[in-house]
Amino acid sequence: MSLGRSLIKGSVFRVSNTLLAMAASFIMMPVLIGELGDRWYGIWSIVAGFMGVYHTFDLGVTSAVSRYISRYLGKEDYERVNEVVNTGLVIFLGLGLLVCLFTITLANFSAYFVSSDDVEIISLLILITGFSVALEFPFNAFAGIAEAKARFDLIAMSRILVLISSTATTYWFVTHGYGVIAIAIISFIASRVSSFLYFMIARRLFPKLIVSRRLFKKDTVKELFSFSIWSFAVELTSNLPGRANPMVIGYFLSASAVTEYVVGQRLVDYSKRLLYQATNMMTPVFTQYHARDDYANIREKLVLVTRINACLGILAISGLIIFADLFIRRWIGTGYDESYLVVVARVFGAMGIFIFSPVNNILYAINRHSLIAKITFFEGITIVLLAIYLVNEIGIIGVALASAVPGILGRGFLLPLMCCRVISLNYFTLVREVLPIFIVGSTLGASGYYYLGTINIEAHYIEILSAALCFSVAYGLIMVLFMLKSNERALLLRAMPFLKKTGR
Repeated sequence: MSLGRSLIKGSVFRVSNTLLAMAASFIMMPVLIGELGDRWYGIWSIVAGFMGVYHTFDLGVTSAVSRYISRYLGKEDYERVNEVVNTGLVIFLGLGLLVCLFTITLANFSAYFVSSDDVEIISLLILITGFSVALEFPFNAFAGIAEAKARFDLIAMSRILVLISSTATTYWFVTHGYGVIAIAIISFIASRVSSFLYFMIARRLFPKLIVSRRLFKKDTVKELFSFSIWSFAVELTSNLPGRANPMVIGYFLSASAVTEYVVGQRLVDYSKRLLYQATNMMTPVFTQYHARDDYANIREKLVLVTRINACLGILAISGLIIFADLFIRRWIGTGYDESYLVVVARVFGAMGIFIFSPVNNILYAINRHSLIAKITFFEGITIVLLAIYLVNEIGIIGVALASAVPGILGRGFLLPLMCCRVISLNYFTLVREVLPIFIVGSTLGASGYYYLGTINIEAHYIEILSAALCFSVAYGLIMVLFMLKSNERALLLRAMPFLKKTGR
């Protein structure tokens, strides 16, 4: 299977997985709240949130393992691939042990921050979720094998299988009177199945995989941590605004204002997640180009993916501006007017970062991701300080603007400029390639807003989705036929899985 076809196939399955996950969340949330009650659903949400804390124990090693596996597979140095896998396995076993110790400590101290009636159940929930993450860690040693082979479709298919089965099982148990412990156990089992499938995919794609203590190398430990330290910094700093903004709003305004902000933020985050699943697959590809010192291909693919991202990003901006207000009214109800303004304020920053996100893939691939960490650090600090100032001036809209402006300047302008210098690409060449797409896409978006602004404010889901689909199809056809270059259209056509069967 060609690289282009593999990437397109992976994109389709990744997007499908994300859509299914969103649908499952949309369906299950009212079921869980209705069956568990507000209180226990809130407790489960808080305990589940600890999983994000547990995952910080990864220390960026997963991205390091993935990067070096891709690099050595690109060089066909299979001995080094196995050394990275086995060294990573030892590191992750140690990190998993740390997670277990942290989990036990947290469970023992839970009595100090919950009522005595609930302490046993909550302690058990903490133990189940913590041990689940700890058991997940060793399988991260195989990260990068499927990605390096561009078989994102296999990973996505395994996740779809686990998602459907775990959601159906959770639904059955909850609707038959079982509580949060049952949900935690189902989640625990689903994670074990997912990890096993991940390992089997790695073995299938890399038959020369060997697990042996003799392949653990101290030099490889140093190599992995020299890369992971900056990955860890990027993860912490890039997640800072998303975690801090609701706290800023809650402290200076109210809990109700947090809800109104989160409703708008959720729509932008869902859109962003979908787009990243569609195109954010290039790090292993760039890593293999870098291993062969093939900077010409790196520059070519950067321009290609950035142009595709521009088409998708402007579609997302237009779609959210046109339809978000209608969707919020149907989904949540009236009284959330500021949620729509949050969408409008945040979407430009989020999509600006997405459009130029291929530079992140390149900087990770060539081990220059320290630039990302430095940019996101100053970006994160600026966002928090701006949010604290603007929340008192213009409320939650100020917080949304605080998130948008530094993102556009940092990862939408400065980071692409730095990356272009590193790979010897004229920055204005990249700008010239995407500028026509910006102009035409924005014109189409403005036209859509003008003509679709007459939709009945009480429109049902089917009417909103039908109008959004029609706009997206019209937008996509115009972009593909008139804005993509002939070689780009040919590449996409060759990559489409169904065209070979139809004889094209």
